[in-house]
Amino acid sequence: MDYFDLSHHYGSMRKAFERTDSKFLVISFSSDWLFPPATMKKIVSALRRAGRDVSYTEVETNKGHDAFLEESEILTGLLSNFMEHAL
Repeated sequence: MDYFDLSHHYGSMRKAFERTDSKFLVISFSSDWLFPPATMKKIVSALRRAGRDVSYTEVETNKGHDAFLEESEILTGLLSNFMEHAL
């Protein structure tokens, strides 16, 4: 996971995302050191340049990388809202 580079296989993230027809929800956590918000914003930018439908939210938390486990109520709300509108 630390060495995976989507752009390596397609030439760029934008080109990789052009091959999709999904709606995307990208969630980042402000204190996540493994997948920091800056990295997630690059993914969102590539999705937008590829013309994909993408929603982005950054959750303020001090829980670090484990925030996706610790902030389950917030995450559940975001996912539920996305699924309701995506379908």
